[in-house]
Amino acid sequence: MEVWAVYFNKHVDAINTYVSTKQESEPIESRFADIINYCVLGLGLITEDNTLPSGKDPNLEIFKNYPNYRNSTIDPYPSVNPYPVGDE
Repeated sequence: MEVWAVYFNKHVDAINTYVSTKQESEPIESRFADIINYCVLGLGLITEDNTLPSGKDPNLEIFKNYPNYRNSTIDPYPSVNPYPVGDE
């Protein structure tokens, strides 16, 4: 988690710099997309460390409540799109 936090904070710092100075080393939109990805990754790291007493996959228990979750036995993380267009 320490390594994850370093990379996550790098993107947060870049957004804070953009807010105060309007300077960007990368497109600001990609920084926001990266933060979304790091949040999903961080959630996965946390849930991986916390096993459920029921023996169920903790990732499935969390992602089944995610709006884009599809009840699939093949892929537990189908089409997680941070930019949803509308109801599918």
